[in-house]
Parts: sequence; structure tokens; C-alpha cells
Amino acid sequence: MTASSIRFAIALPIAALLVSLLLLLPYASSLAAQMKAAVSPMTAAPATAPVAHGEEERRYAQVAALNLPALLAELPTALVGDDRSSWSPAGMDFRVWRALSYPVVGLFFWWLVGRGADALRRPAATLRWPETAFAALLFIAGVLFWIGWFTGTTAEDRADTNLHWIGLGVLLWLLLEAIPLTAGALQLRERRASSRAPGGSGKRRR
Repeated sequence: MTASSIRFAIALPIAALLVSLLLLLPYASSLAAQMKAAVSPMTAAPATAPVAHGEEERRYAQVAALNLPALLAELPTALVGDDRSSWSPAGMDFRVWRALSYPVVGLFFWWLVGRGADALRRPAATLRWPETAFAALLFIAGVLFWIGWFTGTTAEDRADTNLHWIGLGVLLWLLLEAIPLTAGALQLRERRASSRAPGGSGKRRR
């Protein structure tokens, strides 16, 4: 297999999932305890697993930051829930739930970045407008986060471990979402140039 034959839309999600698993591997026993607590019988007293702290907490935050757009999946429960907080299984630390669920949900977003990378490298790999629009929305959300970070947080807030890694995750994904945005912009310019050319149809071969 040559470098030119690699499809980033497949390679990037797999790579991100493997990195997430490697980050979590040293804490497999703790994760197992958390999952056991979450699936304890409803009729019995709910089990309580140890709360993550120190290096373990940082690892969970790193995995969440690596797959940060998966945070969007929490919005429905956070918006309609009674306490306006994100959902996690009973008995499970919400940071552990994010570390376990974000790599799975995040596969879609890594696929989107890979689609953009493929479109930049291979002209025949057309990026559809919903993909570009979704990348644009994520990019705008990231910019708004950083505006809020500098204008609406205190030094104490910025010292929080979870918020710190969320900020780094947003920065990472601002850079990543620039890939499909750039690909979409270049393809749009090419279509317009093709439509203006004599006999141009404005369509690209898929």
C-alpha cells in the first residue's frame, strides 16, 4: 500500500480510536469497576466506584479532548434535564463515561476530517455541502468557545483540569475542522471557475 492509496476517512477514525484505547489502557481495572457499578442491579444498593483523580483524571480528560465534538451528543439531555447537566449512568463518574463514550461518538467527526483530507489530496473525492456546512458550524462553535474563554472565565476557572483540557481540545478541533472547510472552499471555487468557462457545466466527477 502506498501513501497515496491511504484513505484518511478510514485511517483517522481508526487511529483516534487506538490512541484513545492506549490512553485508557493503564486504568482498565478502574474502568471495569466503574462499568460494574453502572450495571449493578436496580433492586440492590447501587455500587459506588472510586472517583477518578490525579493522573487518571487527566487521562480521561485527554481522551475527551481528543474526541471533543462528541460533546454535542450531551446537549439534548443537558438542555432538557432537570438539573441541566450531562447524563451519565448511575454509579459512574461522568468523566469516565465521557472517556468511554466519546471515542465511539467521535468516530463520525474524525471521519469528517478524513473526508476533508481526502478531498484536498484527491480531486475526485468530492466533499458534499452538508459535510462542509457541519464543519463550519463546529468551527464557529470553537471560535465562540474561545471568545467566552477569554471574556467570561476567571483565573480559577482556567485552572480547572477538565476545562483546561476542553480548551486544548477546542484548539485542536479548530485546526482539524479547517481541513474540510478548506477543501469545501477550494471545491466551490473550482465549480464556479468551471461554470464560467466556455462549455463548463460546473460539475465534478465523483
